[in-house]
Amino acid sequence: MKKYIVFIVSFCLLLLLVQIGSGYLLTAFYTPELNPGDVLLSQEVVFGGSNVFPFIGTVIAGTLAFFIVDKLYLER
Repeated sequence: MKKYIVFIVSFCLLLLLVQIGSGYLLTAFYTPELNPGDVLLSQEVVFGGSNVFPFIGTVIAGTLAFFIVDKLYLER
């Protein structure tokens, strides 16, 4: 059980670092397209919502991967 806890915590931390790093790079290299006609249409900024389900799905996939690999190594 200790191996699983170490694995899943490190997996979650690495996933978090990758998500933050990719978000930083995507934001840093984003160049918006400004059309003169679009500027006067709307001054409202809309942000996307956040969803926890992709993270939970990734943790479940990591858990399944851990148990599959652990089962394969125990059979050898």
